[in-house]
Amino acid sequence: MSSEKQKQSHSIENCVACENSLVYHSALHSSASKEVENIVEISKNLTNSMKLKGVDGVHELLNVLEPIVEKKFNTKLKTSVQQKYNLTEKIPSEQKRKMKLQITREN
Repeated sequence: MSSEKQKQSHSIENCVACENSLVYHSALHSSASKEVENIVEISKNLTNSMKLKGVDGVHELLNVLEPIVEKKFNTKLKTSVQQKYNLTEKIPSEQKRKMKLQITREN
C-alpha cells in the first residue's frame, strides 16, 4: 500500500487501520478501544514473563505463540512473518554454492 493510501486509511478517532495493524500505537490514541488496550497489556505481561532476553527471548516467545497462532488462525506463523517483513527462507549452504558455481560458469 502506498504511503498516501496508508495515510488516507487512518482516522483521528476509532481508527480501524490502527486497531488492526498498529495495535501498540493505536493504544496510545485517546479513543483506543478496551480490546486494543487489553492486547497491549497482555503482550507486555507475556514479554515481561519471559526468562530469556534478546534474541533468545524472541525465540522463546515465538515457540509459545507458534502453536497457538497456527491453531487459532489456521495459518503458519513462519509464513505470515515472512510475508509481513518480506523475508525469504534460508537457502542451504550447498545450494548457495551450486548457484554461485552456475553463475560463474555462465559468465
